[in-house]
Amino acid sequence: MLASIIKFELKARFSQWLTLLFVFMMIFQGIWYSKGYYDYYGGDGMFINSAGVCYQNLAACGLLLVVVVAIITGPTLYKDLQYKSAAWVYTLPISSKQFFLGKFISAFLINVIIAFFYLLGMLLVPFSGIGEASMIGPAPIGPMLHGFFLLTVPNLFLLTSFCFAAIVLFRKPAAGYLAVFVTVLSFLLMQTNAESGGYAPHNLLAEAFAYVATAQQIDMMSIADRNAAYISFSGYLLLNRLIWFCISLALLTAAYFRFDFKYFFAGGKKVAKSKQAPTKSPMAGSLKGSFNPMPSLSLRYDTTAFLQKFWRLTMLEFKNVVRPISFRVIAGILVLFVLLSNLFWNATYYLGPQMPVSSSMTVFRLNTGVFITILLIIWSGELFFKEKTVKISQITGSLPVPVWLSQLSKLFAMYGVGLVLSLLFISVGIMIQIAKGGASEIDLGLYISDCLGYKLGWLNYCLYITLVFFLAGLTGRRFVTHFLGAGYFILLIMGFEFGLME
Repeated sequence: MLASIIKFELKARFSQWLTLLFVFMMIFQGIWYSKGYYDYYGGDGMFINSAGVCYQNLAACGLLLVVVVAIITGPTLYKDLQYKSAAWVYTLPISSKQFFLGKFISAFLINVIIAFFYLLGMLLVPFSGIGEASMIGPAPIGPMLHGFFLLTVPNLFLLTSFCFAAIVLFRKPAAGYLAVFVTVLSFLLMQTNAESGGYAPHNLLAEAFAYVATAQQIDMMSIADRNAAYISFSGYLLLNRLIWFCISLALLTAAYFRFDFKYFFAGGKKVAKSKQAPTKSPMAGSLKGSFNPMPSLSLRYDTTAFLQKFWRLTMLEFKNVVRPISFRVIAGILVLFVLLSNLFWNATYYLGPQMPVSSSMTVFRLNTGVFITILLIIWSGELFFKEKTVKISQITGSLPVPVWLSQLSKLFAMYGVGLVLSLLFISVGIMIQIAKGGASEIDLGLYISDCLGYKLGWLNYCLYITLVFFLAGLTGRRFVTHFLGAGYFILLIMGFEFGLME
């Protein structure tokens, strides 16, 4: 039975076209992170595809991989409650412990398989054209595999265990997303503290991904060793791996013994409060003049009525995107990334500290905007095909509502999502300037130009959202829309890196 659950989950996950999009995102992240790490820490004969770069990338996992893990792991265990199928799935002749293990192993294997394409992206760096021939060396296949199984796989086990344990103990999917968010937050804080205060023992051991311990070893290596040598699995790195593996295993064991169909199902039920109807006298209806006729109902299907409904439908679609916990977690991670970028990882890395001017607060969009645009492209495609995905398109398509009303409301809802994210980032930048004593340096005009304009700002988001809706209406296929939309954007980014286009 355990093998059947694993086989079913793997087949279900990899039969979805969205998984293929995750694969392309991982390949893109492998290439993109290698170039980014080299730009900050490379030089002096160090290659873009060196072993040191690969080790650091594999330890950090990357923002896209963490988001994908959160999207995949939580629903694997909770989807039976979410889709209202637990009432009969949990009554099948299967042990609850087998069910839990099957779901966990399935989620962990799926995460490892998708993360493997992150490694593949780093292997494809020499063929991506992102650097000159002198900047690229022979592929360090041995260190790459060593880092994948030493760093990435244990980190995926940690994230999957934390997510499952939080969902079981709190019986809410939001707890799983929150566990991943807190883990990433602790990693960012420890890594930032290490860069500013040095490799203290608490930074080396308390950081869950072993990124700081890996960076310590790489910093002590010569340039030749950074290009091709293996890191030593000893010292603080070994202690870090043992400590966090034991923590992950302990939480997973606690969740294993706590999981029970009856206990878990009870946590997912929402019992509505019963409202008692007011009692009336039996003679009340027989009194003369007590009958109140139903008000007349008139149905309008003209343009004026449709325009009146447009705002309500737009707000409904907007809430459908921003209401799920997954959106809030992703937005929280992005805001945290912006916060730490503006506080610690500023564009003035090589120049030293300077006044917190608005230009240094808005420069984050050049890197973060890539991930935000990809997420908006995915969300737009999913919203466009929402009725088709949940199998109610034949019902909604037969309603006396014009196509422009339903689709235009979704388009403007996605415009609203992009605007909310942009305004959120502006607010974070302004608060950081005030906190760092730079209130007099706030330039609202620059914020509006950079974060709301066309230079990877809100207007740029709107253009890509519109492109997705055009492709969706043109093709009528969800996967083709995702592939063309995200592929076109990635092609432009890579073309810019190659120097082929602006």
